[in-house]
Amino acid sequence: MAKEYNETELKMDIMVVDDSDFSRKGIVEILSANGYEVSAEANSVSSALIASRRTPCDLYIVDVVMPKASGIEFVKALNNNTQENNFVIMISSLMLDSIVVESITNGAVDFLQKPFKSDELLASLERVERLFRQQSHGKRGNR
Repeated sequence: MAKEYNETELKMDIMVVDDSDFSRKGIVEILSANGYEVSAEANSVSSALIASRRTPCDLYIVDVVMPKASGIEFVKALNNNTQENNFVIMISSLMLDSIVVESITNGAVDFLQKPFKSDELLASLERVERLFRQQSHGKRGNR
């Protein structure tokens, strides 16, 4: 079911970070087909950090295993470089308890094992959207 937005609904800025072009493009395709807009894509931690400084996003969908630096290192750097609450969904073909725990400990709100079904990704996004709306409404209430 495609996601529809009205004028007053909040939209999340989303970045997909994965060194696999196939995985990254597949995620973008799932999101686009369901009414989400991907603001940025990156194929490495370094390019993702540069892009996130230039244009911060609300949600980052990040692969754990990448060359040179891991997705977990990206999340740690992201948390050190910003005062905003960033939502992160970690993805990996490795489903080791230690990786899942480290991801969640460092701020990921969810962890999906590759290959995942589009419904699993969309369910995770819906959970993040609820958190995003709660956080956004809280900020407006404090102004």
